Amino acid sequence: MSDLTKRVKENFKDSIISGAPLPMLPQDIAILAAFTFMKAVVAYDAIPNVEPFFPRAVRERFRQSLAIPPNVQMWIAAYQGTQRYSGRCIAGVSAAAFGPYEGTEFLAFTYVVGHLVLQLLSPRWKDVRNRTRVLPVHVPLPHWNPAVISFWPDTGFPGSWPPPKYIGDDTIEQFIDRFKGKIMGSRTVIF
Repeated sequence: MSDLTKRVKENFKDSIISGAPLPMLPQDIAILAAFTFMKAVVAYDAIPNVEPFFPRAVRERFRQSLAIPPNVQMWIAAYQGTQRYSGRCIAGVSAAAFGPYEGTEFLAFTYVVGHLVLQLLSPRWKDVRNRTRVLPVHVPLPHWNPAVISFWPDTGFPGSWPPPKYIGDDTIEQFIDRFKGKIMGSRTVIF
């Protein structure tokens, strides 16, 4: 974990501190994806009296090879708020009770560090007996598209950061909560 964090600091410090443009090359995408997944696992597992969202086998495979499980989606955004010199880490689970996502839970995780905003969304079946079934992929509303760049799963096309629009103090909470209530059904959110 510390080696991965060190690589992020070395590769992205100018973007984190000053918002310097960042080419999204394949090696950068791989580092950011592994870092974001690691932070999501650690943040959710730190919640007291809650079973880990990802099974032990997934966490162990990641520890050994940095392999990210399928169906995990990640985005990066740029933050231009007054609190950009402090970090923020939010993890929560939404449970879908009906519609196309019925029977699933989604882990939503947002990590804000300096100018970087990293966000992860991952589904799982609530009932372990369904865990061999194909999981649905959530398609976010396009409202945030000018302010976010989808970087995982990796499409193989290099891009660049920051996106055309920034997230500020007036929109950061909405961005963090963008999956609450957007996944059909009732929700149970744990923070």
